Order: sequence, then structure tokens, then C-alpha cells
Amino acid sequence: MTTHDDTTNPLINPPALPHGVPAFDRIKVEHFKPAFEYFMAKSQAALDEIRFNPDAPTFENTIEALERLDGITHPVISAYYNFTSFNTSKELMEMSDWVTNLLTPPRIAMMQDKGLFERVQTIYENRKALKLSTEQNTLLKKTYRAFLGTGIHLPPEGKVRFQEIAEALAKATEEFDQNNIKDAEANPIIVDDIQLLDGVPKDVINAYATAAEEKGLTGKWLISDATSTPVLLYGKNRDLRARVHTTSMEQSTSGAYDNHDTIMKIITLRKDQANLMGFETYAHMALSTRMAKNPETVLNFLDRNLKAYRPRAEEHLNRIQKLARDMDAITDFKPYDYAYYNNINMQRSFNVDNQEIRKYFSLDNVLKGVMTHAEKLFNIRFTPADGQYPVWNDDVKTFDVHDQKTGKQIGVFYGDYFARAGNKQDGAWMNAFRNAGIDQDGKQQIPLILNCCNFLKPAKGEPCLLSLEDVITVFHEMGHGLHGLLGKGRYASLNGTNVTRDFVELPSQVQENWAMEKDVLKTYAFHKDTGAVIPDDLIDKIIAKSNYAAGYAGLRQTYFGLLDMEWQTIDPANVTSVEDVEDSVIARAWLMPRNGTGLMSTSFGHIFPGGYAAGYYGYKWAEVLDADVFAKFKATDLYDRKLGDDLRRHIYEKGGTRQASNLFRAFMGRNPDPDALLRREGLLPANDNADAAPQASQKRKGPAPAP
Repeated sequence: MTTHDDTTNPLINPPALPHGVPAFDRIKVEHFKPAFEYFMAKSQAALDEIRFNPDAPTFENTIEALERLDGITHPVISAYYNFTSFNTSKELMEMSDWVTNLLTPPRIAMMQDKGLFERVQTIYENRKALKLSTEQNTLLKKTYRAFLGTGIHLPPEGKVRFQEIAEALAKATEEFDQNNIKDAEANPIIVDDIQLLDGVPKDVINAYATAAEEKGLTGKWLISDATSTPVLLYGKNRDLRARVHTTSMEQSTSGAYDNHDTIMKIITLRKDQANLMGFETYAHMALSTRMAKNPETVLNFLDRNLKAYRPRAEEHLNRIQKLARDMDAITDFKPYDYAYYNNINMQRSFNVDNQEIRKYFSLDNVLKGVMTHAEKLFNIRFTPADGQYPVWNDDVKTFDVHDQKTGKQIGVFYGDYFARAGNKQDGAWMNAFRNAGIDQDGKQQIPLILNCCNFLKPAKGEPCLLSLEDVITVFHEMGHGLHGLLGKGRYASLNGTNVTRDFVELPSQVQENWAMEKDVLKTYAFHKDTGAVIPDDLIDKIIAKSNYAAGYAGLRQTYFGLLDMEWQTIDPANVTSVEDVEDSVIARAWLMPRNGTGLMSTSFGHIFPGGYAAGYYGYKWAEVLDADVFAKFKATDLYDRKLGDDLRRHIYEKGGTRQASNLFRAFMGRNPDPDALLRREGLLPANDNADAAPQASQKRKGPAPAP
């Protein structure tokens, strides 16, 4: 065991800070190992107390005690995995195998402990006589099913095999993730001639120069995968667009950080695990506890989308390819040409310039806007708290969040919005440093919630300007954040985003709808130079183009969903190559072949290391739900007080304390309308009453209630 000084380790002996927030400014790599060992020892001692408790098992001394058990190690686990996402280093990444080996075996051993399970089973079998609350019943069922899902029912040799698979899967998924991070860090795009950046907005070029200077590359321009979109959208130099796109699509396709073999390890282990548990495929196992229930429901849903989106997408791509031919005589149209010519086509179609639009969307104003929106919708208040809580980077913003009605503080919000090449993962996400719920002493704690994005940090003295897509991202991630901030349950494992994967995107995606509403835009869209509010004619153009290329965008998400389902249902013995699997899905669900050696799968973090395996369809599934929910506001008032309160009470506050389908029905008063999304996108044919939308039986429209 590592020796350590508890008094100086901020993870073991944290300083007294408001609301028990972590001392992020003091945490160093060398603090993690002793903290892991310290808290694992405490956790084992607490587990022994539960396991060997001489008293008869009760909800409090077993189920609730197991819930508190997770809270013992949570501070160090949360800090470690969050740091590997937004404040990583070579030393931190090198710890990954050690952490996996430390955490996984004891967890599996606990969940396969016969005596512990017998205590849980006794309570579960007598649950009707216990008069438990709805939340307590949910926690009991979740705990009981967690033991079943970890192979407690298997014979001894089966349990051993389950543990072997779980440990190997943990290592393989971590390997996949680390390969992506290391590959991106090893392959930055360095531009040494400013002429190559012709067409890219000046503020973006300046930011690229600043990023280069920070890496000691004065006189050059540094582009990371996370900050490359402006080049693809505006860059006139086709060779640079090709270079940027190729670098992204070839991530982890070869060399030291190749993920080909890692993918095969993951899908083989997942199939073995599913078969061991009595399921045909991993998708069958994963979907058994979600709204969709089975792969057939998901594939039917995606097939309906494919039929609706593909004809429109093909028409749209033909127009873009014709534009490229007419403008620049491009007859070998490539994937890296799409964004550039699509942007030109959009600007011509709606007489709008995206670069001019960006001037109305500074990050600071968009953040004020999304918080003002949340305040009006949910009757809460965000108050800047910079300097009050420790942070891991000077650019991180902090806010106190209060309930307007009671005046009580309900959470702390952290915002980390700028890309940091080599230090921060790509993409945008929400995470909880701590969910709402009881602490070790039974006292209710407020949640500590994080939003991360990867916007290009501007040059000193310039504002960070966002595209419309970036604005939508801010509203989307705030939706996840609000899901965490508004949780009111007693148990952290049931609060916030701890819901089924095909429901988790509803609270985030529904918030996107408000972002482009005229009255909302006028609260945050101000010109960067004049301060003038965005004019009505520009708003009208933005709204008019809201469904632009909806078929293409919908097909793209459908393709991702089908690629995910292919990987989670395929027999690894039938895989000839990763390329062949991807090409087979492209042939039936996408419009352009892969570009050279590029692949989606080798960097598809959502479905390999992430939690979206057999779940990527959830984005489109949740769009059906969010279109349905927002239509209710559009039919009354965007900020109707009763509707806002109902949305907060039935969806955001409840987290996973009830079945997802029941939460939806509690708010809407019915099952989802399967046509809501296609109707919003303008893609639903007249009098289309097809009932092949998200459903788990032929008798019911919409996502089916969970049993």
C-alpha cells in the first residue's frame, strides 16, 4: 500500500469549503493513489458491516446502506474520472490500468456475494409488506436487478467467467478511450502559411495563432480536432479541408494508438457476457431495461427514420454536389467538401451569412441567455460565484443556483467552455461531481454539476463567437445540467441523469427548442461591436432555415444509430474487418463512402468506451419525445408557469426515481406521439398515420411503458 499523509491530501482530508465542493486547485496526480487506497479500505470496512450485520435485513440496514457505500469512494472516483476528461496528463492516463484493477474486482466480488444477495433478496421478496415509498421501491428494484445483472445466479464457474469478462471489458474500454486521446494529442494540425486559412473568420484565425503560441509555435496556427469545424465550414483551401477531415477520420486507425483490435476485444467480450447471462446479443441484454425493450423495436424505429430521411437527404446531397461542380468544377466530391458547399448553399437559399450571424452570439451573452431562460422556465436563479469555489483552470466559471420560490440554494454549477489541446477531451458533455442525495450522515446534499464544451478560445481582448450549432450545444448541455441541478430525490444513484439511456436526452434536447425562438433570441443575441439586438429580419431567416437539410441531418443520426446496433448485435466470428462492418452499414444507411482509410468506428467513443452501446438511437428517440413536449408549450405559452412547474416536477426533479415512460405520461397525460418529430421537421407526408414509430408492441404508439 502506498504511504500517504492524510493531512495534506485534499482528497482524503479536504479543506472546509462551502457545500463540500472539491478543492480542485489543490488536487495533484500524486494524491490519487493514496486516496483510492484509503477510501477503498473504508468502503470494505463499511461493506463488512452490512454483510455481517447480525440483525435481520431491512431496507435501511441493507439497501440504503449499500447506497451510502457508493458515497464513500465517490469523491476520489469522481475526481479521477473528471480529471481524465478535462484536466488530464500523461501521468494521469498511465494510472488507468492501476485504477481499473483496483476498482473492478472488489465490485464484482461484492455483487456476487451470496450472503449479501440473500439479504437483498429477503427484502425484495417482502417488499409489498414494507410500505416503501415509490423512490424506495425503485432503489430496491435497481439494487436487486444489479445483483442479477452481475451474475449472482450463475454457477461458480460462471461467476468466475463473469468477473474475467468484466475486468477485461473495463481495460479494453479504457484502452479505446486512451488511444483516442493520445492519437489526437500526437497528431495536431499545424499550419505555417496563413494563406491556407483563406475564408476562415479572422477571430478564429487569431485564436488558432494564440493556441500555437501557447505551445511554443509562434508564427504558426494550431488546429485541433475539437476546433477544426470553422476550417471545414469556411476554408476555401480544399487541401486543408481534406487534411483536417482526414486527420479526424483516421483517428486511432493505425500506428501505436490503433483501435481495430480494441474494437474486436470489446464486441467479443460483450457478446460473451450477454450469452453468459442468457441473452442472444449484447443489444438484447442492454435494451432489456430500457424503454425500447428489445433490438427489434429499435431497428423498426430506425428503419422508419431511414425511409423518411433518405429520399430527402439524397435530394439535398445532389444539390450540394451540383453546386460544387458549378462553382469549382469539382467532379470527385468528397466528405470534406460537404460542410463548405452546404454552408454556401444555405447562405444563398436564405440570403444569410453565417459569419455575420456569429457576431450576435458571444459566449458570455449566450450563457446569460440560457440562464435567463432556465430562470423563467423553472423559477430558479443563477448567481455568478467566480472566486468562491476552487477550479482546475482559470477559464472555468462557477454559479450558485437558487430556487426563486423558497430562496434556498439548490446547486452549484461549473462551466468549462474552452478547448485545451492535449489536456481536455473533445466534444461537449455534462457530468455531476455529486448528485443530489443524502450523505453518509443522512443529510441532504445539493448537487455539483458541470458543463464542458470545446469552443475555440479567442485571442486576448476578443469575444468568443459561437455558431448557431454552438448555441444549440450550450442549451443542450444546460438541459443535462438542469436535470442534475433540479434533482430532489433522497438517493444520488436515482437523481439527475441516472435514467434509461433512451430517456436521458429528453431533458437536454427539449431545451434546444427555446434557443431559436424569437422572444428568447432577443434576450441574448447582441452584436459584438454595436451591442444592437439581433434584428427581426435576421431572426426570421434563422427560423426559416431551422429545418434546412433536416433529411440529411436525420439520416446522419440514423446511420450512427444503425452502426451502433450493428456492432452490438453482430457475431464477432463473422467480422472480416472493421472496415467491412462500417461499409455494410454505409451501403444501406448513408450517402457517401468512407474517405480513404478513414473510419467512424475507431473513434466512436459513445458506443465503445461510453455508455451509449446499443443506445445511440436514443438521440432520435428522445427527439420524438422532445418535439412532443415542446409542442405543448408552443400551444400555450413558452413560459407558462404551470407547464414549467409541471415539467420541473415530473421530469427534471424525478430523475430515475420512477419509470421513464411513467414520467413522460405524468407530464403529457398520454403516451408519446410518434409523428411529432417528423411533423416538426416538415418531413411527414400528408395524412401519414403510420404506426411504426418508437413502440414496444403493435398495439401501442410511441415508446412503450416499462413493465
